[in-house]
Amino acid sequence: MKQTGSALFMVIVLLALSAALLGATRRLLDQILSRNGDEQQYLYQTSQAFSALAWGSQQTWSGRTGWQCRQERAAGWRSCLYQTENSSALLRGESGTASVALYQWVRWKQESGRIAAVPHGWLDYCPLTEEERCNPDETTARF
Repeated sequence: MKQTGSALFMVIVLLALSAALLGATRRLLDQILSRNGDEQQYLYQTSQAFSALAWGSQQTWSGRTGWQCRQERAAGWRSCLYQTENSSALLRGESGTASVALYQWVRWKQESGRIAAVPHGWLDYCPLTEEERCNPDETTARF
């Protein structure tokens, strides 16, 4: 009888350990799925920001200094151009509101109003020294 009781105890312990392991595995799987969803969202927003940069590089921009932005309503992205007094400028591509933004150094060509990318000028951060200059605000000129 003592042997049956200890065997039953071992089965119960084994079942309890199995249930705990199964619960831990489920929590781990939930975390992995959540991270996978976050990564998919980030990759989607990054590709949208790249598209916004490409779209913005094809637009005609005015020669005024400071930020000017254009919204592509169908896709939801936005391109903004920050110009200085000289011909250098910074193009910002955004995937949407509160999302990923990418930057590209460009040169503005006065004769055509177009911009041309500077070789190796792509950035995934804002290179401007003053943080408030990095984000176009709501008073930015829109076309």
